[in-house]
Amino acid sequence: MLTVDYLLGDNKNRYFGRGHKKTTYEVKLKNILEGVGSLHQEGLWSSKQSEIIQQHLSTLDGIVLAHLFGSEILKRMGVRLNQYRLSHFEIKSGIKAIEELVNLKLELQNFKMTNQVIEFDCLVMDMKVCLGYQLLECMENVAAIGE
Repeated sequence: MLTVDYLLGDNKNRYFGRGHKKTTYEVKLKNILEGVGSLHQEGLWSSKQSEIIQQHLSTLDGIVLAHLFGSEILKRMGVRLNQYRLSHFEIKSGIKAIEELVNLKLELQNFKMTNQVIEFDCLVMDMKVCLGYQLLECMENVAAIGE
């Protein structure tokens, strides 16, 4: 039987195994459309075949930073994001790995908000993260209709 650990290496040494659980994130707004983000990883980020891999911005990191950035903007607008659930996301990563993980440029684009849906794009350096949120009571109505 083949395991993920066999294919990708021991999960203790993989970022998506356990490493991402030791990552801390910080976002600061410059204004309503721009900000900076940083992340810090404690300990070993990842290794493959005993070779230490240089930490870089992962797509998961991009989603987290975009969410935190959007949350700060929405909070300033008086929106309580805890009343929404992430309903979809899309990521378009850049061509080159981003290894400098402090002062990451964040930029809000294509913001749309209705009574039930919030959608926005966030550039995290050259990684584009599109996030969509749906009001929780709307999600419950969809679940009830589907039963």
